[in-house]
Amino acid sequence: MNPVVIIEILSKTTEAYDRGDKFALYRSIPSLREYVMISSTSIRAEVMRKESDLGLWFLLSEADTLEGSIQIKNIDLELSLSDIYEETEGIINIELPA
Repeated sequence: MNPVVIIEILSKTTEAYDRGDKFALYRSIPSLREYVMISSTSIRAEVMRKESDLGLWFLLSEADTLEGSIQIKNIDLELSLSDIYEETEGIINIELPA
């Protein structure tokens, strides 16, 4: 009813909507502080975090390798991508330039 964190598994067909219009709707939820997006097509996870009462959102945690992890601050949780993708098949590892 009053989520602090929403975790979204992105699909190839809905990723643009999830990052755009759906995230805009989620940002209108007063209790929401973090939006986690996990790719279903490549090894990638991002955490968008609301850092102030002004409604400003920032990308503050991301990872794109199995050795990486993301921080979900508001529930004091660190998730490794190797755990997230442990039982998946056909996911490719796309490393982004530094």
